Amino acid sequence: MAFDKQVPTWSAPGVEPPESKKQEGWQVNDKPPAAWLNWFMTLSSESIKELQEKAAEKIDIGGYGVTSNNGNAYAVTLNPAPTEPLPAGYRITIKINAASTGAPTLNINNIGAKPVLKANGSAASFKANGVYTLVYDGTSFFLQGGEGGEVGTATAPDVLQGKTFPGEDGLIVGTMPHLTGIRNATGTAKWGDGALAVYPEKGYQKGGVGDGEIKVSPAQLQAAEGALSPGNLPKDVSIFGFLGVLERMTTAEKQAIANAITGKGVAASVNDTNTVLANKIGQIRISPRKASGQTNASNSLYGITFTNGNTGTVYAVTVNGLDFTPRVIIISDGGYRVLGYYSVDIGAFTQKIRRMSDDITETLDYFISGNLYVNSSGFRLPAGPFSYTAGMSFNWYAYE
Repeated sequence: MAFDKQVPTWSAPGVEPPESKKQEGWQVNDKPPAAWLNWFMTLSSESIKELQEKAAEKIDIGGYGVTSNNGNAYAVTLNPAPTEPLPAGYRITIKINAASTGAPTLNINNIGAKPVLKANGSAASFKANGVYTLVYDGTSFFLQGGEGGEVGTATAPDVLQGKTFPGEDGLIVGTMPHLTGIRNATGTAKWGDGALAVYPEKGYQKGGVGDGEIKVSPAQLQAAEGALSPGNLPKDVSIFGFLGVLERMTTAEKQAIANAITGKGVAASVNDTNTVLANKIGQIRISPRKASGQTNASNSLYGITFTNGNTGTVYAVTVNGLDFTPRVIIISDGGYRVLGYYSVDIGAFTQKIRRMSDDITETLDYFISGNLYVNSSGFRLPAGPFSYTAGMSFNWYAYE
């Protein structure tokens, strides 16, 4: 605000009157000394000057008015009208007649429309019948004290129940549930990597022992992992409330089972899975297998070794296609001129032959080695060393 009158200048310092004179004042017929008058005139001049200087420092308060609007263009008329141009620091209080729908402007007494901004420089927002205090910075008006200013983006569900926070419509009470004590999970699931996902209640929980624990029930764990069941857990072992019933087998017990299977003629190992061992048990023959047939002796000779250490040659009977390893084999020509017997227990082949030339029966014992063999698919055993056995028909009998 400008002053019209100039401050009278008086510079003579003078002398301050005594306190007694200040108290009694001027009396009739007093003739004040010039020094006293100079002191009074100089002090009065300096005091008026100081008042004008201090008044210039005061923020210009424009007053209060109710707006009119054309869309987001607001206007107000003040009386007295503010000086032009509006000084920086000019303050005004207005009541809004209608809510804004975009960036508002304010025109005071047709001085010119000025933007109305929040503290952060973004456009302000007016509510109908709201009262706002604005300060002009030389370019724009700024809302004061949070009036329509920055109130954040939080809503009632974002703030703890019972707590308040400022919003554009005033204080808002939070509605977020405050969870205390041990809480129950609302559900569970399993992540793709096998980790457990737990769904807590919606709300705020402080966390920590006793006031932040989430309880997951055995049923919820099983819902996330169906394999968590008594049948998949070792017997008498309890995991999260599930008592296992699955029978366990020690390594020594498994080795004993493998040895027993092997002893029944089916090779088994402790490294076999339980399923493999079960299949091998099914391969055990309860009854010994046997086979028989008829075949002709070879027409060519095979080198052999007799159990007495001598060597020689024989015609042989060869049989293939067995599905077991014989423990006992009998070979006969049907007329009992040739009868042979093999037993795995003696590991040799004993043969009795009636020689046609002198009708004498001769016993021959052979090692099962070299050209002679007994295996899981057949055998080759002597028909005899004499020429009449070449190509002769033989009956054979093999027993497991």
